[in-house]
Amino acid sequence: MKPNQQIKKEPGKYNALTFQKKFTTVTSISYIIDKPSRKDWLYHTSPLNHYRLNEKIQLISEQKKINHRSYKYQVRCPEFCDKPLFRFDSDGATHKNKNKPLGKQAVPPPHFNYYDDDGNSLAYQTEELKAATDGDLDDLSKFFNHFCYECWIVEPTSKPLTVVSGDSRKLYFKETNNDPLSNIKFDL
Repeated sequence: MKPNQQIKKEPGKYNALTFQKKFTTVTSISYIIDKPSRKDWLYHTSPLNHYRLNEKIQLISEQKKINHRSYKYQVRCPEFCDKPLFRFDSDGATHKNKNKPLGKQAVPPPHFNYYDDDGNSLAYQTEELKAATDGDLDDLSKFFNHFCYECWIVEPTSKPLTVVSGDSRKLYFKETNNDPLSNIKFDL
């Protein structure tokens, strides 16, 4: 992936937009709207107010309909850059940090994505993300609040934000090691 030229040109502004305090106007996020460009995803968008900058910053949250453990959180500022400034991916492909030593290039999900001062897209995992299990990924609010901590998004009342999946079409199956066919005799 080529470096992001806008971020490379203005790394100070990128860092301010991404890693300085931003306030959200919502106390919870509900996934009840189909994403216009991908009908297999639900999404939520809300404005973020930077504590000192006037750019229009957006908080975008997405969840895949068929897999409740596949979700993303993004901070975007379309006036500055057409790509997400900061992103959390719970699922998906392993990110490759090409400018790192070979043994440290692969960063599997869940992970955070950001840009360095040269505009290179990089991913990283915190200790909490490294220790995450599939069961942990069921708690959308936990990882959303971790995302908010990493890119400094706060709710005006300082309460933790909650994330609620509003898709009633989603089916949850508990994973077991039991063979569902173990009691059936097959005539061969």
